[in-house]
Amino acid sequence: MQSSTFYVGGFYLVEGTTDLPKQRPNVPSPLWTVSTCICDLYPDSWAFPWATVPSDTLGERQQHLQLTDASFAHVRAECDQALTTHRLGWPDVWLDLTAARTFYGTYLQHLDAIKLLAIALPAADWVEAVHDLAPVDGYAGGGVYQLLTQRQTLPDGYVARGYDVLGAEYGGSLHSFFCNGLEQVYQDVLHLPLNAYGLIDQHEAAREAAHYTNLETTGAEPVPWYPWLVVEYPL
Repeated sequence: MQSSTFYVGGFYLVEGTTDLPKQRPNVPSPLWTVSTCICDLYPDSWAFPWATVPSDTLGERQQHLQLTDASFAHVRAECDQALTTHRLGWPDVWLDLTAARTFYGTYLQHLDAIKLLAIALPAADWVEAVHDLAPVDGYAGGGVYQLLTQRQTLPDGYVARGYDVLGAEYGGSLHSFFCNGLEQVYQDVLHLPLNAYGLIDQHEAAREAAHYTNLETTGAEPVPWYPWLVVEYPL
């Protein structure tokens, strides 16, 4: 499944969803992806006191985490500190594996569908991706760019799950090919089967899918799409 070298783009605490599979039977259920278009990530922009977030979103997150007002305020202050100390990156990516595990152990153990995933970019795509994700026009590079520039390789102890074709918005949030319903196109047009996790097993096949997704005629979001290896770590 892997080529020789991968550089980490981030660690994510992802809550799986069954909503998308209900609408599209070829999608695994539950589905875990680091795209917030589909799955909830912990934390997200709601966790930063200075971010503009609707009050109903804050209320929903507090209720889901089963926190009192004081505890929720503490979580947000803690996340702000983690951002300042470069353990957490904007808007939802952990830059440190241990910090992600600590957050899970403190706040998320009551949630049944959480996985600790990491994404890593093949070295062959690194130069182009860092150029594409660099800060521009007042947008920060985001946590993925921040971590990629450090050229860290994956820590030991993971299980590789396959490749997700992910597109990065300026500022760091990610889209998955699932956002555009491309899972059927990959299979019908490119003849690329998906594995049990809804991912692509082989690097070259994933690069082909990323190239297809980057075509203007495909109609995906006009952002740079790359084949990212997805791995899972024990919580």
